[in-house]
Amino acid sequence: MNGLTAMPMPRTLEPVRFLLRALLNDFVEKQRRRFGEDRKRRLTCHLRLQLGSMAGAGIALGAAMAFAVTRVMKALLFGVSATDPTTQRSASASPP
Repeated sequence: MNGLTAMPMPRTLEPVRFLLRALLNDFVEKQRRRFGEDRKRRLTCHLRLQLGSMAGAGIALGAAMAFAVTRVMKALLFGVSATDPTTQRSASASPP
């Protein structure tokens, strides 16, 4: 990750990270052998753009879901705001 700081990965996800990195490196290596170094550079750029757009879609979907859940909570609560800090604390403190 050129110039980007990565968040520390939880130990439980370390095998998944290793597998994904191995698969990506294998794919890029096969493409490099097939098309040469210039193709590798373009492919890496394309993959980064693709992953960036997927991350953007995930952020947008998460924001939309958060908005929808807040709307549902507002409909279910009577006389209390769903975004009220006291409501948020009591909901997070209560057992599932």
